[in-house]
Amino acid sequence: MANSLGIDLRGRVVILKESAMDPEYKELKWRRFHVVGGFGASATNAGTTLIGIFLEDEETKLMKGYDVERLATDQEMEEWAAEMDHIFYPTSLLERVQQALDKEDDR
Repeated sequence: MANSLGIDLRGRVVILKESAMDPEYKELKWRRFHVVGGFGASATNAGTTLIGIFLEDEETKLMKGYDVERLATDQEMEEWAAEMDHIFYPTSLLERVQQALDKEDDR
C-alpha cells in the first residue's frame, strides 16, 4: 500500500501524524499537507513518497504515505481559510508545485 489510508490522495489535504513531525511542528496547523503528487499519492503504487505543500507556511516538501493520519475535515479547511483570509494559492505557490511535479517526471 502506497499510503496509510489506501486511497488516492492527489489533490487532497491530509493531516500528517505527529510522529512524522519535528517537536516544534506537532500542532495541527503545521500538519495540514496538500498532496499534489508522488507515488505515495496513489492507492495502488508500490512507492511511498508524497509531494505536497504545508498549508501553514506554503513549504513544498516530500513526505511519506505512511505518515498520513487522516484526511482533513471540511471544518478544519474552513478554519484554515478563515485564518489565512484566502482560499486559493497565490500563483507563485502553484508554480512551485508544478516545478516539484516536473522534477518527479524527470526521474
